[in-house]
Amino acid sequence: MNVFLKEFTLPDRNREEGFIWDHFGAADLTCFQSVYPFRVLNGRIRTLKFAPITIFYGSNGSGKTTVLNLIAEKIRALRLSPFNRSPFYGDFLEQCRGVMTGEPAEKRFIASDDVFLSMLNNRLANDANDETRRRLIRQSMAAKLEYSRGGRKSFRMKSLADYQDLCDEIDLKRLTTSEYVRRRIRPDLREGSNGQLACLFFTTSIAENALVLLDEPENSLAPDRQLELAGYLSASARLGTQLIIATHSPLLLALPEAEVYDFDADPVIARPWTELKSVRIYYDFFQRNAAGFESPG
Repeated sequence: MNVFLKEFTLPDRNREEGFIWDHFGAADLTCFQSVYPFRVLNGRIRTLKFAPITIFYGSNGSGKTTVLNLIAEKIRALRLSPFNRSPFYGDFLEQCRGVMTGEPAEKRFIASDDVFLSMLNNRLANDANDETRRRLIRQSMAAKLEYSRGGRKSFRMKSLADYQDLCDEIDLKRLTTSEYVRRRIRPDLREGSNGQLACLFFTTSIAENALVLLDEPENSLAPDRQLELAGYLSASARLGTQLIIATHSPLLLALPEAEVYDFDADPVIARPWTELKSVRIYYDFFQRNAAGFESPG
């Protein structure tokens, strides 16, 4: 198992407030909507040390995605979706330090928006395919009808520019409609539920010996799909990929190889997943309803 990113250090509260004072003094900052990412973490994190799989857990607004984004920017990870940048983002990033111990084959950040965009593009591409398919079917059937009536004249090629038209005309004569269409259209992209397509996206996007950051990958995934993803992430780590994941999912938090940081704690600390607040809520809920799970008789 690889650990390409060994540790990441963020400024303490004194450095955060010192920067703001040095640059603005007692000036009114209300002209800015926020000084994000300053004053979000409030010095709750100093140095994070990473394992082959590291998980950030925390409630909404705890800062886990902010840190994930800062790491992605610092290591210059490939990313597709835009994210929240303020006028102060670069200044805060300058105060962060990352320690790399090797160079991964790829550095990539995968956000929930990337998964949703992939699913949307998949369906849009298939819709376009459907329209092309209908057009080709109409073209083939109309040509065959004309041929059957003796009303379609043989095509004559007058120049090289007519070559493709000649190929089309030959195929219209000799091929069935389905074969004519099949040769002129790419296969549909794989269809499926959101969960199936999301799992497919992850399995085709996470390379071996890479450094991959994942923001809430459980979105759109039913529990069985989350377990499937957990198994794939474990296998990826064994194949040399380092993973840093922000998640609420107990099924991902329970990855046996993972170091879990609790972003709801002050300071942020590593702790067993079974001690996390949301996991305890699930546990207590199922304990109160345990009788309903017992087999009758």
